[in-house]
Amino acid sequence: MSLTSNEIAALAGRVERGEVGAAAELRRLLEGSMGPIVRRALHGSGVSRLDESIRDTARRAAHGETQPAGLVGLVGASLSARIVGRLRAGADSVAAGQQTVVV
Repeated sequence: MSLTSNEIAALAGRVERGEVGAAAELRRLLEGSMGPIVRRALHGSGVSRLDESIRDTARRAAHGETQPAGLVGLVGASLSARIVGRLRAGADSVAAGQQTVVV
């Protein structure tokens, strides 16, 4: 499934609003597209914050992983979970701000 950046942004917005199922859907889609990004960061010499984050995550995950393909999947899953987690945290803070206390 190939999504445009507008479709991904719309899905991210659904996650931020706390829509049921949106977080799992976004995580699944992100995991499917992380492979090339992770491989580029692991085999390249990029110095972006994303490249550094990917290499740090790979070092932590590599302790028991001997297959590079498996490592790419683990790192992609970890990064996808972090992205979705941040979006969900935004949803939680918005919901908390909307709560009213009656005294």
